[in-house]
Amino acid sequence: MASMAAIRSSRAKVRQYGAYAVEYALVFPVLFVLVYGALSLAVVMTMRMSLQHAAEEGARAALRFNVAIDGRRQAVSTVAQSQTSWMPGPRAVSSAVCLLGSECVPVATATPLTIPPTCGNEIGTACQVVVAVSYDYAAHPIFPSLPGLGFLLPNSLQGRASVLVDGNTLVPL
Repeated sequence: MASMAAIRSSRAKVRQYGAYAVEYALVFPVLFVLVYGALSLAVVMTMRMSLQHAAEEGARAALRFNVAIDGRRQAVSTVAQSQTSWMPGPRAVSSAVCLLGSECVPVATATPLTIPPTCGNEIGTACQVVVAVSYDYAAHPIFPSLPGLGFLLPNSLQGRASVLVDGNTLVPL
């Protein structure tokens, strides 16, 4: 015959299984949010670094081709788009040529580009090609944000790079 203590001990174990389920139900959502958030931010940082790399490679492409500025801009766009081809959705590539030290705002590749007339023609003037590659993460996210945690992810990502060029090699054809 089983003793009374053994019966109580077996009943306590059965009740303890329910406590494990309750603890799991309380802890799992917190751990899930932490892991999902870490993965989401890792993907966003990977995308950001890929955009930066694409902008740098696009800027290098502007140096490699000794053709008219429109040909250089097309090379910049082609290289930057190919570097970010793994991303879903469209990427916007923009570029500009301006004097070194001045505010340079890149414009879309389809927009006509103006070259400053003093670019490399006067002593002490140097030009730079600025390339920006942007991605609208809010419209094309890889990971959907969890309800209430959308403020952690950015709306857009951008990579930007510039290179110094000799203004005499820039032909506005």
